[in-house]
Amino acid sequence: MSALGENHAALVFDTRDHLRNNDFPKAVIGLSGGIDSALTTAIGEETMGASRVGGVSIPLRFNGEETRADDTRVAGNLGMRFIEIPT
Repeated sequence: MSALGENHAALVFDTRDHLRNNDFPKAVIGLSGGIDSALTTAIGEETMGASRVGGVSIPLRFNGEETRADDTRVAGNLGMRFIEIPT
């Protein structure tokens, strides 16, 4: 297995272990339109499944339409619930 594959497996394993040990049946992840929240969301979905992970976005004046579209696209591609809370 490559180093990248090992890192990915470790992220999924440790996330799953933490969520189980702390009795978290579901998770909500904040989406910002950036790569860090997209990666976190993908790991969360892989760890728990799309039905147990939700995404939320709270767009601010600094978020453009492209960023907001990215949030929606990430959640849609993973098949998870997504809501946008207006400010």
